[in-house]
Amino acid sequence: MPSENSNNGEAGFQEVEVDHRALVNILARYPGEFDVLRELIQNADDAEAKNVEIHFRTEDAEKPQLAGGFDISKATVCKWIVSNNGNPFTEEDWRRLTKIADGNKNSTKVGAFGVGFYSVLGKTDIPLVKSSNKSFQFVRGKDGKLQNQFVDCSPIPGTSIELKLRTREPLPKLDNLARFLVSSVTFLTNIESASVYLDSTKLLQIKKECRKPQVQVPIPPHLTRTTSSKALTVESIQRIVQTITIDAAECTLPSEPTLSSVVDTADIIAERRGGPAEDHITHASQSVNTVLEANTIRHDLYIAAIDVNLPSDSEMSGGVESSIKRLPPSFKCKAVYFNPEQSRFLANMKISCSHKTKHLACLFSGLQGIAPDNEGGRLFIGQSTNQTTGIGLHISAHFLSTMERGSVDLTNGYVADWNREVLKVGGLLARVVYEQEMHTASKSKNDVATKLGLSTMARFAFGSTVPHSGVSQILQDAFYSCCHKSKSPFPVVSAAGISDASDPQFRQSNKDLSFLKRYWVLHEDIKDHQRSQIIRRYSIPQFKFGDIVREFEIGVKQETMKSFFAWWDNTRKTYFTSDKTKSAAEKFCNEFASHGVIHIGHGVRMELKNIKYYVFFPLHPSLSRPDTIYIDVGSGHPSKDAVEAFGWSQLSLLHWLEYAYAQAQQHTSNSVSGPDSDLGFRISLALVQFALVETLSGEQWNRIAAFMKDLKCIPTNKGLKTPGESYFEIADICESLPVASESEFLSIPMTSVASKSSAFEYRSVTPEHVRKVLAYIGVCQMMRWDELVARLKNVASEETNDRLLHSLSVICRNLAPNPLPSQCLVDLRVQKIFYSKSHGRVSAAELYFPDGDLHQLKLPILALPQDIASLQNLVHSSGSFPMEWFIEQLGVRRYPPLEKVISLAASNELEVQKFALQYLLSNFDTLYSDYKSGDFVHLPFIPTQRGSLARLNEVFASPIWEKLGFELVSNDLGRNCTRLGVRDDPSVEMIIELLKAPGTTLPDIETAVKWFDLLYIHGKLPIQKLREHLSTISFVPVKNSSVSSSQSSFIDYISPEDCFVGSTEAEAHHRRVFSFVDFGPNGCAFLEHCGARKSPEPSDIARKICQDPKRYLEALENNYELYLEDLDTIASHLESISNDDKQAMKKAPMFLAYRNGDKRLLRADQVIISDWDGRHFGGDIFIVPKDSLEKMYREMGSEFLRAYVQYDVQHTGHQADFKPPFEQRQVIRRIKCFMNQRDNSTMTGVSFHNHGERGHLEVKICEELTLKKTFTPSSADGESERIVETKVKAGLEVNETNKSYTLWMVKGENDSVELRNDIAVGLCHILLKTYRVNHVLLLASLFAMDDQSLDTYYNNEVKHKPSDTSKRVTVELPRIPFLSKVFGTSERTSVKIGGKVKYTVPPEHDVTDAVSMCAKLDPDGQPPGFNAPIQSRPGSVKHVSRCEEACKIMLKEKVGLRDEKTRIRFFVAEGALCQHPRLRVLQEFAELIADLARVFGLNPPATCHIFWKDTDLDLMAFNRDQKYIFFNLACYEREFHDKGVDKKKAATEWFLIMAHEMAHSITLNHDEYHGELTSRIAVEFYPAFHKQFCF
Repeated sequence: MPSENSNNGEAGFQEVEVDHRALVNILARYPGEFDVLRELIQNADDAEAKNVEIHFRTEDAEKPQLAGGFDISKATVCKWIVSNNGNPFTEEDWRRLTKIADGNKNSTKVGAFGVGFYSVLGKTDIPLVKSSNKSFQFVRGKDGKLQNQFVDCSPIPGTSIELKLRTREPLPKLDNLARFLVSSVTFLTNIESASVYLDSTKLLQIKKECRKPQVQVPIPPHLTRTTSSKALTVESIQRIVQTITIDAAECTLPSEPTLSSVVDTADIIAERRGGPAEDHITHASQSVNTVLEANTIRHDLYIAAIDVNLPSDSEMSGGVESSIKRLPPSFKCKAVYFNPEQSRFLANMKISCSHKTKHLACLFSGLQGIAPDNEGGRLFIGQSTNQTTGIGLHISAHFLSTMERGSVDLTNGYVADWNREVLKVGGLLARVVYEQEMHTASKSKNDVATKLGLSTMARFAFGSTVPHSGVSQILQDAFYSCCHKSKSPFPVVSAAGISDASDPQFRQSNKDLSFLKRYWVLHEDIKDHQRSQIIRRYSIPQFKFGDIVREFEIGVKQETMKSFFAWWDNTRKTYFTSDKTKSAAEKFCNEFASHGVIHIGHGVRMELKNIKYYVFFPLHPSLSRPDTIYIDVGSGHPSKDAVEAFGWSQLSLLHWLEYAYAQAQQHTSNSVSGPDSDLGFRISLALVQFALVETLSGEQWNRIAAFMKDLKCIPTNKGLKTPGESYFEIADICESLPVASESEFLSIPMTSVASKSSAFEYRSVTPEHVRKVLAYIGVCQMMRWDELVARLKNVASEETNDRLLHSLSVICRNLAPNPLPSQCLVDLRVQKIFYSKSHGRVSAAELYFPDGDLHQLKLPILALPQDIASLQNLVHSSGSFPMEWFIEQLGVRRYPPLEKVISLAASNELEVQKFALQYLLSNFDTLYSDYKSGDFVHLPFIPTQRGSLARLNEVFASPIWEKLGFELVSNDLGRNCTRLGVRDDPSVEMIIELLKAPGTTLPDIETAVKWFDLLYIHGKLPIQKLREHLSTISFVPVKNSSVSSSQSSFIDYISPEDCFVGSTEAEAHHRRVFSFVDFGPNGCAFLEHCGARKSPEPSDIARKICQDPKRYLEALENNYELYLEDLDTIASHLESISNDDKQAMKKAPMFLAYRNGDKRLLRADQVIISDWDGRHFGGDIFIVPKDSLEKMYREMGSEFLRAYVQYDVQHTGHQADFKPPFEQRQVIRRIKCFMNQRDNSTMTGVSFHNHGERGHLEVKICEELTLKKTFTPSSADGESERIVETKVKAGLEVNETNKSYTLWMVKGENDSVELRNDIAVGLCHILLKTYRVNHVLLLASLFAMDDQSLDTYYNNEVKHKPSDTSKRVTVELPRIPFLSKVFGTSERTSVKIGGKVKYTVPPEHDVTDAVSMCAKLDPDGQPPGFNAPIQSRPGSVKHVSRCEEACKIMLKEKVGLRDEKTRIRFFVAEGALCQHPRLRVLQEFAELIADLARVFGLNPPATCHIFWKDTDLDLMAFNRDQKYIFFNLACYEREFHDKGVDKKKAATEWFLIMAHEMAHSITLNHDEYHGELTSRIAVEFYPAFHKQFCF
């Protein structure tokens, strides 16, 4: 023993000596849940301890944790204490604790490696061992090495080992722990009790004891006493009964309100002995507050033990000793087994007992349980290992285990050899147990013995084993080979019970040969691999043909032939196929037919050598031929060849009948005591059966009928009769005839018949078959027809109907040899031999079949007393022929025709009409599929919701039409409305007729709203038809406008084409003139379908104004602006106005005209179209209010102002010596250039030429020029002449005599703007029918060009135009729609000075101011008011509204899109659809605007900005705050860039647009002043523009 005071680095401690190589994997080798407990319990057993206690300690060990229903599943353990009462530690034991893996040389100890104790290191680092008066503890030193220390302590009995766990753990599962302890104590040598505690509370206690003395069992003499290698010998076998008792605390079991239970295996013994079935469970009282009350179960284990010796001088002993350092001792090999009764008892207890008792019973079974399943046995080395045995047997022996004792070592040299030898002893022990159990089972009754034997064999089937798969094979080889002889007795379960497998009567099983009873075969429930082992080891042969012959030599029963022929047929098809095997088949057939004997009952033997014929049905012995055998082929269906291979032929009906008839002649007695005892009946019975097998010709049946004619063979209700005296039941209509009893023949069993393929099939005797056979042999079908008809006329009733129809149906269906005569069918149609309850006696053609409830239609129904459904089933089951016969031949109707059903549905009887309609609908798809609604529109048979009947065209299915007064179909019809042809909606014609009387149908607007809404949603009416019929019908209710609002009930009715349903803001003023209605969205939509329109069309407006222009204007509350808009609408669509309307317009004073602020409605010929001269005379004449109306006014009769104005140029001081600024040549060139761009329709036809030609032009200079304009109105106007004189810089004088022209220019005017303007005015007056500012501006711009620029312009713009002047367009105003927006004017403003009209010409400083207001801006300044609306100036007229609207646009700057080159800012308007325009187009437009801005001397980034508003392309630009000009990129992109407009033309338009917007810096109005100012600005900067863009 080491010194207690020795020190190795720390006081009181010494280092533990470790064989590191042996200890390398100790912890890894102990992974199991209870491996540590297994090692400590094994150590206790080695110390000869009787009791072991296992304590699980919690941190609160002193607290009573189990009180108050403590849940032990939540308990956490911090320490284990395992104690035993065995021998205390010796000095050697203490020494070995300090030397890990030092080995154990004590051969009586299970441990051999000295490492088992150290498995505790997997749980703790500081195990504490106490034994006697010493304690021993391991600790870890500072250097991490394992050290120990011995300390004296108080004396204790036995040994205690304390394990302080590294971490707290849950309490182990107690059921698994109980199974482990049960299996542990079973094979331990010394341990008798194991207890488990939680702190101070006992949870489990396992006890074992031997209840009975050991019984010596002799080793059977045929078994050996040594292993196959002679290494081990066995002496004797003992049978030990060991009782295991389990006590469990209540808290350890599943909660259930049952008392604790005690189960004793004594009941098992009673059960095995066949004692009375007693209750295995006894209940004891239990206190509710007691938790220590135990639940106890006791169970007997049967242990077989065998003494094993090892010769000390054997090679095996020396090799093992050298391997494990000790000599293996003699030992006992034990086996624990559960016989079938024990296993069944445990299984039943789990099912039938209380929940807690089931739980206790489960402690013996399961994966770790001591009760093994069929393959769940394990090897034990003191305690259980992980190695299974593959059989239902636990085997315990002195195996040499692996280091962790989890399995046996079968790999290392002598150790493996030793273990194999020990396993062979285990195989011998298993054989002894097996034979003992089979011997016990054999003493029981046959069925019980078979069941017990099979259960025992299943436990010794040797399945697979783990972890070492070879264990099962070693045990199996020893099990079968531990015999002195190769064929020693071996009990097995055969089909006959428990038999010896070595008996020569054993054969390998063959299901087809189950009829061989003298041979034994292994039971079919034996496992396949076990069966093959037994067959191989005991050489069990297969069946041979000789076995079959020998079986039949002894004699077999008649029923055996069925199985024999099934086998024989299959064998012939599969085995006897070659010539060699065919000869063997012939040999077998000869031997079988020569030696076989059959016992046919009543002690009668039939030798097969006497057989010539065979039949497939049994014959009565009195009618059986002695040379005929009955073969019941059963389900095997052997072929005909298989039967006739034995030389037998099938017995024919005629051959048999000759024999039977001869037998009948010997029995002449006529007394009949019953059909079963009479030979004649037996003959007819066999005849019916023969007819199933053999098909006979008519001639053969005639011969048979001749045999049977005088034989009383037919059983009837009046005794046995001959066939001629017997009748079928159907013929007994009057119930007085001897009727054949067909049922007597139906007791014949099914008969096997050879088919064409030589196989057999079953046929049963059916009533039809019986009737056919009886008819063939002469049984009468009916009475004479004339006699039958005569009787039926007198006695016709429901009963006769039934029997007659039944007879006819069956005769036609089954009695084919004698069909019903055709005369009978004729009589049936016309003779009144049928009976009807409602109509008496009638013929068949007048009857209806009693199908369903046809009687409710009150039709003549065929009266039958039996259930109608059964007769219907009879007819349906009889096939198609009887149905056709009754319907087509007899004329009895199954159902009424369609016309009849419809007429019944239209009848006055309520019940009949309802059922008729229901009958029609129920059979619509089957019986009345040819229904056409058009054929029945005249009959009122459709039920309505009011309870009446209506015709198809008077009633409708959709419930919506009830509001309109239409009749609705009854709700009971449902989906059948469509099938009957009931329409959902009324026709258009019906609706039209309804609407033609609106006063009665539409009394008010509210009703109309409902009607129109319904007609739109549900009417589904064709629009074209609605318009055709309803557009002119006055059915639309409107309030009478001539009455006051208080009299709202007065209603007028107008047609749809006279009313309008629009609701937009733009049409609001039309509501004052036209009849606008609002019947809701759907109602308005319906009226549109009928011809109403959203809003008045231009032709409507024109006609309305023509009717009374003054009243129309008054309806608009004298709003001339609205009136003007309507005229504008008419003008825009003048082409759509009819000629008649145009003629009416010319005569009507409907045209609005302005004169100096005065507004008047006049005829068109009273209105003048203003032009350039309107500046002077506009205040004194009625002129067209808008340029857009001029074309319409002109067509309606208005003339241009030019027609009323005469020009007179007055000059003074001719200056012949001065050269004019423009020579004649230059003037004519520019005139030609201008005229070549004009349309002929706009020119007067005047042309200018050189001197000497008519119309020549001269250019002269004078001192002063006065232009006198004389306005001479038409006589109808009643106006006086007006004269206007103006000082001008140039003027054109006309010489009417020779039609020459002189262009005068004022001296000193050298190419000034005023000069060019006055030249252009004078020329335009002569050249054009009418002219405006734009014409003057274009011609003036031509005079602003030098000759070179003019040539360039001419070549580019004029020369390449089409020569056809009619196709030319005015190019001086390219893109006229846009320029009309720039220069377009509405009102002419003028000022009267004195007695003459003077026009206010914009002064020069206004032109300068307009440009300078935009030019003075800071280029970097923010234009104010981007998000603020502009305020209108006082005095603004209505045309400012467009400017205001533009100026109110909300803009958001896109800084990232600012053009870097021009620095012009870019904005996006609120609500724009596109937020990111094309950058290339933006750059192109910015450069154009920048170039134009420079023409006017503006700073582009300061004055000009670009915005995007793609929702209003008419907005080209606007002037905000009268200084900032914004240009719309969207307009440029869509109207210029995308359409490919030339850059110069685009520049021209946007030049004028910019001039237009700069003019707004002076005035906001779109008036003549603004137009003149725009012209002055454009003319002023045109030269710079021309130069900038290289014109």
